[in-house]
This record gives sequence, C-alpha cells and structure tokens, in this order.
Amino acid sequence: MQVTRFIFGGFALGIRVNHTMADAYGMMQFLSSISELMKGASAPSISPVWQREQYLIARSPPRITCIHHEYEQIPQSIDFMDSDKLFRTAIFFTPKVIQALYNHLSLSGSSQRCSRFDLIIACLWKIRTNALNPSDPDETVRLSVLTNVRGKPSLNIPTGYCGNAFVYPAAVSTTRILCTAPLSYVVQLIQNAKAQMSEEYIKSVADLMVIKKRPKYATDWNFIVSDITRIGFEKIDLGWNNAVFGGVDSATSNISFCTNFKNSKGEDGVVVMYSNKWLDGGGGGSSEFEVAKTILGSANAGRARWGILCTAPLSYAVPLIQNDKAQMSEEYNKSVADLIVIKNRPKYAIGWNFIVSDINRLDFEKIDLGWGNAVYGGVALATSNVSFCTNFKNSKGEDGVVVPICLTPLAVENFKYKLEKMTCEQLRRM
Repeated sequence: MQVTRFIFGGFALGIRVNHTMADAYGMMQFLSSISELMKGASAPSISPVWQREQYLIARSPPRITCIHHEYEQIPQSIDFMDSDKLFRTAIFFTPKVIQALYNHLSLSGSSQRCSRFDLIIACLWKIRTNALNPSDPDETVRLSVLTNVRGKPSLNIPTGYCGNAFVYPAAVSTTRILCTAPLSYVVQLIQNAKAQMSEEYIKSVADLMVIKKRPKYATDWNFIVSDITRIGFEKIDLGWNNAVFGGVDSATSNISFCTNFKNSKGEDGVVVMYSNKWLDGGGGGSSEFEVAKTILGSANAGRARWGILCTAPLSYAVPLIQNDKAQMSEEYNKSVADLIVIKNRPKYAIGWNFIVSDINRLDFEKIDLGWGNAVYGGVALATSNVSFCTNFKNSKGEDGVVVPICLTPLAVENFKYKLEKMTCEQLRRM
C-alpha cells in the first residue's frame, strides 16, 4: 500500500496485491476491515477466514467432468501479445451509450434480456477481435468471464473468506462467425458460458488443477474480463467520507476490467481498461473499433480505413469529425503539452493524415489599414496534407468558402469528379 498526501489536503491510496492471495471480493473485505478499525472498532465486523484448502479442495480421486475451454491451449496464428505492439486505453460507457447498445439489440430483432456487463463485453469482444484482425478467419477465439463462486450451497464458503473464489468459464467462437454475427449472437454466447458455472463445474475446475498440475489459463486468443462494478470500492470510507475510486490502473494484453466511474461531466457509467494493437503508422485502434464507437456516440478520434470512409455515406464521416473535436477538453490540452515534453516535440503524423484549419471566423477580410476593408486573398497554398478553410467572394459576388487542395494531377481530376458527383446529385434534388 502507498499513501500519497496532497498539498491541498486529502490523499491517494494505491494498493498492489498478489492475486494468488486474494480476489477483488477479498480485497474489498480487507479495506472494509481497515475502514472499521480506523473508525474506532475494536475488531472487524466480519472476521477474515483463509483455509482455502478446506473450502476449495479437489475431490478424491479428482476427476474432470466438464469441458474447460479456458485452459485449452490452442496455437495462435500471430503473436499479438507483445506489449510493444499494444496500446492501453480506457473506454467509458455512459448510460446513453449503454442504452444505444440495448437499442441495437432491439433493432436486430432480439428480445433477449441481458445484463449491462454481458452487453458491454459482447460489444468489446466483437470489435477487439476485429481490431486484432486474425490472419485465419477460422481462428478459435475465446472470452473468459471471471465469475464469483461464493454463495454456492455445497461449497459452504464462509462470508469472511478472503482468498480467491472464482472460475472463468469461456465462450468460444471462430473469428469469422464472431466478427460477422449480430451482437445478439455474441451476447448469447456469453450467457451460455456463464450458465456453465454449476457446482459440478466448480469442482471440476478444482480437480483439473490437481490432475494437470495447476495449468495457466489459456492466453492464445482468450479475452479475460472481470466485472468489479458491484464490489463497492467507491464506497470505502477511511474517515474522510466515500473515496473516489480510480479503478484498476491498466489492462494487460488479454485481461480487462469493468469498473464504475464518474466522468468530468458528472455522468455515472462503466469504464473498461483495454489493450489493442497499434496500426501501421503508429496509431492505435482499428476501423471496426472506431465505427463501433462512432455508432455509440463515443468515438475518440477521426479515424477510418479508406475502404469504409470512401464507401460509407457522408453521415458516417461527419460524426467521426464531430467526435474528434469533442475530445478537446482542458485535460486533452494539458495532455498534449505533456506529450510534447515526454516525446521531445514529435512532429504530427503525416502518413494519410489530412490536417485542416478553419480560419473562417478570424475575420482577416475585415482588416482596415486606412483604405477600408481589405480583400482577403486567403492562404497562398496548401501542402500535401495541410489545408485551410477561408471565406471568399467569387467573381459573381457569391460569398462562400474556399479550400486549397494539394494533390497529384491524376488525383486532382478524380477529386473534382467525386466532388462534382457528390454536390451535383444533391443540387438536382433541391
């Protein structure tokens, strides 16, 4: 544990735990006990219990009676687990975004009921697999859901047990099916996997640990997710009222966490720590990932592969740009300043990056140097990837916007054709 005291008052409590000792529930129990003792209690209201050999012991003789895909080692087609190929981020699901996902299920004709967790993870598993882009469309992919086993009558796990008490049954699919099937299908896969978690299944896991000598969970194309939204970390009171829970600090290449979170706008939602693959050119994300976030109204960057951008309607590109601009918060500006220092003033990306500046509202055309308003001629030229939008009055006296463009001769002809086709078709409808 590490306490960082702030000069303006208050403190941050950082906790690092060896997962072989306790799970999230056990960690919460430990913090609750500290909270009670700090408030003057002589002893915790729930006495801690260890004795895992008594409650989660294998049978004699041990016997594996269920299928355990979560421990099945399947060779992977590519090495995407290299941390140098991944970037880490957090995805925030607001209530509106979650409702949009539920609406998406309804629009697909599905009437199934599902939890918020199942819905979010189904979405992420699907777009994560698309983002990692397995080379073999028949690659077997899995999603393992950490599931608490406390409360199962035959296990008799006491309330104060603070050790690990979970299993993680796996949903299984192929890349081809997962990436092309509707979201309702993925939700059903997850629900079916969780339904496996019977008392027999739990005992079978304990026996597997003995028979196979404590094998590690499968890491090949296995996305493991833990839901800690109901643990209550944000309700811990160490004497200064409820804490602001910062969540798990990061995800690993194949493990993510769902936690409660309140954003800067005061919206309560769910944040998911997430690792994804860097695209060629150094940018994170993928077209499918960005499309999904755009549909949900939560895209974090104006990115798309040319195949989708060029064939999708204009209504697809506009939200990408709007969501891109919506990032520009005070925190974003400070992060840019910090990035300039940390990365030694890197140049902006130039590979397939179209940079545009809107100077329409700067009013250069209203400058009066003593001879009345000037006729503003605009920026002299564009570069290969930088353009400007400026006010302009043509020879007919029409006010409009001019945008200088720099392209190769053949590209210019194609550009003019595409622009005329797009605008003329709309003008004919007016």
